[in-house]
Amino acid sequence: MARKQKLSARARSSADHASREFKERYALTRLQWLLDLAQEPPGSGAQNTAEGAQRLAKLFAAFAGFAPQAFKPLTPQQVRKLLADVLEGIQKISRGESWNLTERLTRHVQPRSRIIQTHLSYGGDLSAAVRWNAQEIAAEQIARIARCAAPHCERLFIRRKAAAFCSSKCAGRARFARYYAGHKQELSELRRKRYGERVKQEHKHRRTGKA
Repeated sequence: MARKQKLSARARSSADHASREFKERYALTRLQWLLDLAQEPPGSGAQNTAEGAQRLAKLFAAFAGFAPQAFKPLTPQQVRKLLADVLEGIQKISRGESWNLTERLTRHVQPRSRIIQTHLSYGGDLSAAVRWNAQEIAAEQIARIARCAAPHCERLFIRRKAAAFCSSKCAGRARFARYYAGHKQELSELRRKRYGERVKQEHKHRRTGKA
């Protein structure tokens, strides 16, 4: 019996650990998605059209843990404002500064006709719901929020293990920059040599053409 209880306790512990790990990974994936969206270049992305803004509003509702019909759709201007606010807030947290929110959401409880069930609905601003959830996840995962170490890249990203770059593209640019810095003279000489060979070939072709 004691052995069965011990095995059962281990199984529960393992299940709890797996559940916590899944929730953390899910939170990090959601936060990375929001950061990527907020850091898209101005004038690009779905937030610039009414149809795109409506699609994003459904995704924002899911991000905040609500059904799409819980809130009114957002306009493109509201979407852009929301993404700018989220990015600014997460940047503040990553710098060790405060990100303060004073917005509120209203939750309604409507009893059904037989009063044995209730229906929950929410009122307020979808943008507020997204900001609250983004703030909560960013506060919990502050140690994972990092700034890309590649030259001329200021993107924020969610660090996995010891990653220092937001993408493989930035990592490749950084590797090339380090290689170039260590072999600058050698590469310069190689370029001069290739240029000299090209000039000789062009001169030879011109002489051959005249002949």
